[in-house]
Amino acid sequence: MKQRYNRDDFDFKATSVTLAETMKRNMTRQVTIESHPQSVNKELVAFFEKNIKNYPGKATLKITLTDSRNKLKISLVSMNNGFEMNEEMIQFLEKRPELDVQVTTS
Repeated sequence: MKQRYNRDDFDFKATSVTLAETMKRNMTRQVTIESHPQSVNKELVAFFEKNIKNYPGKATLKITLTDSRNKLKISLVSMNNGFEMNEEMIQFLEKRPELDVQVTTS
């Protein structure tokens, strides 16, 4: 916003317009998933493996498994194979309330 010369009015000028789809892909830096080890199954692992291969990108996937009973915690981080946030990933994560998901953006 910029104040107009010698007036009380303000001008608002959009400098760019970006689609939400593009922002989702470009602004996601990391997806952190926290879960109990019992929530990890073949379907979960297969989905992440396939999704990361199908949507390569710069975002990091971090999975933290926490066993509060034994007071153990381990984190797994994708180092060389990042991914691009996509609709399939969003829908998959939304359908799994047992996963605590956090998205870090730039």
